[in-house]
Amino acid sequence: MWFIVLTTLPLLFQKRDALDDVLFHSSSIIFVLGALILAPVIYLLGRNPGELEISAQGVGVATKKSGRWFYSWGDIDRVVETPKGVRLLLKDHSEEQDFYNLISSNFGLKPSELSSVISDGINRFGAAGRHSSIKTVSPGDDLPATRIRSVKQTLWLLGIVFGGIFAATASWQVWDCMKGLDLQKNGRSTQARVIRTYTSSCGKHGCSINVEYAFTPEPVPGSTSIEYHGYEFIADSRRPNDPDLVYAKTYQMVPIVYDVNKPTVSGLNFRNRVFEKNPVSVMFQILGILGGIEALVLAVILATLAPTIWKARKAAG
Repeated sequence: MWFIVLTTLPLLFQKRDALDDVLFHSSSIIFVLGALILAPVIYLLGRNPGELEISAQGVGVATKKSGRWFYSWGDIDRVVETPKGVRLLLKDHSEEQDFYNLISSNFGLKPSELSSVISDGINRFGAAGRHSSIKTVSPGDDLPATRIRSVKQTLWLLGIVFGGIFAATASWQVWDCMKGLDLQKNGRSTQARVIRTYTSSCGKHGCSINVEYAFTPEPVPGSTSIEYHGYEFIADSRRPNDPDLVYAKTYQMVPIVYDVNKPTVSGLNFRNRVFEKNPVSVMFQILGILGGIEALVLAVILATLAPTIWKARKAAG
């Protein structure tokens, strides 16, 4: 689904030079900001999930996310390894009920080690466990409630992921919009010397080529001249004959605009685009497109989860 959406996205921008520059220039920043936002979430989801106790009576699992469950040896038929841990298959339980009997490997044991320990417990205590007074309490005992809980957890995680991506994009676009407005208000045009062109980031569909340039603004009377450097996206590697890139390599100069009040803020100004584009409109276009893509993907996911939700609600009455 993501592949289809992202491969058709360029078709929406056939006549948008300024928007194209912003998208490519900000892609690596968006990735960094998204990673910074999602990193603590991934840490919280991956840290110690609770308690795992394996005793002569059975296997006890307690987590904040899924609850507290106990599997008596006499009710465990066998154990199956999975990439995320092990799944316990219980006697007289359906395949769907057993689907939720997952013990994660986050407790410090590899799936193979968990499987070995539990299999040994079944062999040693399984027969005696049939007469145990401690009964099995598993997530599948109440399938409607378990389905609803699973859907809520999925939607919660998706909300964090999609919200983090949108927040990272929005933060960068607001910053870029403010930069554009400041340059339009206080900007002065000049020619900057090209220091180098270099590859900044790469993806499946090519790399972003940036330019480093240097310029010396007119000094304030009584002060010394200071050279400033700027770094900005100039072309995509799939377009080696991009006129902006060819101009920079041929003349070793690029047109720029810098903020006279804050020369550290500057930007490329090919075709007078700093003054021609509307930063606010560009920002809302990008956020609207990203929001539309996320809404489409979420709609597909919700449509996939709809049968589970309907089945759970129907079973609950």
